[in-house]
Amino acid sequence: MTRFAKDLFISYAHIDNLPLTPEQKGWISRFHATLEALLSMRLGQAAQIWRDNKLQGNDVFAEEIVDQFTQTAVLVSVLTPRYLNSDWCTREIREFCASAEQRGGVVVDNKARVFKVLKTPVDSQESLPAVVRDVLGYEFFTLEDGAPLELDPAYGEKFAQDYNRKVGKLAWDVAQLLKKLATDPDDGGPDAQAAAKATIYLAECSYDRKEAREILEGDLRRHGYTVLPEQRLPWDEADYIAAVERLL
Repeated sequence: MTRFAKDLFISYAHIDNLPLTPEQKGWISRFHATLEALLSMRLGQAAQIWRDNKLQGNDVFAEEIVDQFTQTAVLVSVLTPRYLNSDWCTREIREFCASAEQRGGVVVDNKARVFKVLKTPVDSQESLPAVVRDVLGYEFFTLEDGAPLELDPAYGEKFAQDYNRKVGKLAWDVAQLLKKLATDPDDGGPDAQAAAKATIYLAECSYDRKEAREILEGDLRRHGYTVLPEQRLPWDEADYIAAVERLL
């Protein structure tokens, strides 16, 4: 299925895997297990997902991780304030991008090999490589009375359902990229079939309609359509309008 020994590496900060209650697993541990199960189903074979368990409880960079990046297809970064303030975590993502550039490129057919999971809102992503800052992220939180809450089953059944739906969407997108990486672009496979489909610009919406937009986007992508925008749009109004006009 793949030219890489490992399908995916999960990059995260240790503090973000602390359980909310003693009887629970940490958020990252449960995310790893859920993503592995769903991605395996999407691929039709066992997904090879790995991460540094950080048993020492600190952010000490492990050089042996870098050696494995050349054999890793995709990186999933779990973004939080701690992650973006950690030299260890930001070096991890920079090292992966450097390795990816040497083997196939960080971006393949406009799809980045880095997936951003936003566990909580972050003020800035300036510590990330430019190619990663532009990637659209997967928001694993919701807002209640203006306060962000992670999609965590500890908060109730609705949170658990939304969490599973988000991981399912992420697993689907990762699976499509892994298949693309494993497919010769000249063999008339999925890439050639997708090229015949239309490209659709899906407008942004207010926060209360965000879930409906994500469901629609997922349906369109599963049917082989290219959905724009594929990168984060600029914050500046003039740049935003110019970017949208280019896409349209």
